[in-house]
Amino acid sequence: MWLIKGYLHIQMNEAKLLTNRGCLKLMVLSYEFPESSEDYDRDWLVLQIKWSGSLAEVELTQPCLLAGELEYWANGLTAYLESNSQMGVKFEFIEPNIQMAVDKKGCLGCYAVNIDIYGEPAMIAEHFHVEAEADQSELRAFAQSLHRLSEDYHAKSQ
Repeated sequence: MWLIKGYLHIQMNEAKLLTNRGCLKLMVLSYEFPESSEDYDRDWLVLQIKWSGSLAEVELTQPCLLAGELEYWANGLTAYLESNSQMGVKFEFIEPNIQMAVDKKGCLGCYAVNIDIYGEPAMIAEHFHVEAEADQSELRAFAQSLHRLSEDYHAKSQ
């Protein structure tokens, strides 16, 4: 998001999560095979995953999620934030390029967030892990942006 002549511009094809350690940004670039005759192939989304923090800058661009998984992530995170559950939640997908675990912490509205990014371009060790904290408002904003993405990039094979 940026300011242009007094107007707030929000990049609609991305989801951002601000934490105490840095920022996770997911951008949907396209469907990988939008015209495929195979239902499974039509739903692959090419993502650009970026982590920007004081200790590391990581970027990975490749097919990472099925469109239905994006919707699952959005709905699951929203449901978790609205629940009274004291247990954590973990989001994993068919292609293990990104994983996220969220756990409530002791203070009201505080969450521990663990993010894992896998893939050769991400790090020399092919794996990047960060443990961070985010408040409920940041996680809600991230969930809302995931919902917007899932509306724009819905499952075609339904």
